Amino acid sequence: MVVAIISTFISSIALAGVAVSLLIQARQLRISQLQVSRAAQFDLLKMGFDRPDIIAGVLDEDPDSFSSAIYMNWTMQYMQLGYDIKTLSANAVRVQAGIMFSANLPRSWWLGARPVWMAYATTKRENEFIAMIDEVYEQALLADKVNGAGSEQRESPSPPPSS
Repeated sequence: MVVAIISTFISSIALAGVAVSLLIQARQLRISQLQVSRAAQFDLLKMGFDRPDIIAGVLDEDPDSFSSAIYMNWTMQYMQLGYDIKTLSANAVRVQAGIMFSANLPRSWWLGARPVWMAYATTKRENEFIAMIDEVYEQALLADKVNGAGSEQRESPSPPPSS
């Protein structure tokens, strides 16, 4: 009887170990999928940087504004990936977004990019990220109104700090 109880207990621990291992593998697979997807996107954007004529012809967009949009999009991608894989806390995202939105150009970029980001948000964590970014964006707009419409706003965002 005691042997059966010990055997059942050991089997239960082994089964729990397998379950934990599967959860860890699923998380690693998700991170790998995100990295592959972002690498493919990066290659496409790099092609646009290297060949501005492609962007001008296909997207009918000025290469200079495209470069700024790429920078802001990749800053946001960096923050979202860090938040998604839990290497950036919600507070760190808010601080970095606050720095970004202290300039006018990122605010106007987010106004246009937000619907696209919302359309591609598929997970609860991605939706939480967008809600945080929106909150910081709205705070920046409010601070701008309170401080007199941003007469002393920076022209461009500073790069995100390394984590």
